[in-house]
Amino acid sequence: QEDEKESTDDKENADAEAEVEAIAEATKVADESYTPSQSLLQTSSPYPLIRSVDGISLKTYNPTPSRFSATDVSVPLRAKLEVPIHVTNSGSVVEYTVECRDYDIGFGV
Repeated sequence: QEDEKESTDDKENADAEAEVEAIAEATKVADESYTPSQSLLQTSSPYPLIRSVDGISLKTYNPTPSRFSATDVSVPLRAKLEVPIHVTNSGSVVEYTVECRDYDIGFGV
């Protein structure tokens, strides 16, 4: 049983390390691919561009994760359910879970 517990702990540690690496890689790719919009480049003030790169002010930052949760949402045939998620910082992580009945679903991010 002790070997089994060590194996489980090793797997959990490996999973945690893989998640950290995946987040770091996603952040790196997002940072490298950032191209400011033409409107940001053409404005006379540098502050909109700085805010787009730096993200939200730390003075007003709320570290509590934002959560949207819905259960048993019926979506009629050929209809849409749109859930707007505003991401303010590159490298942010958006997690979602979709469950359906009768395997009749399509979705996009």
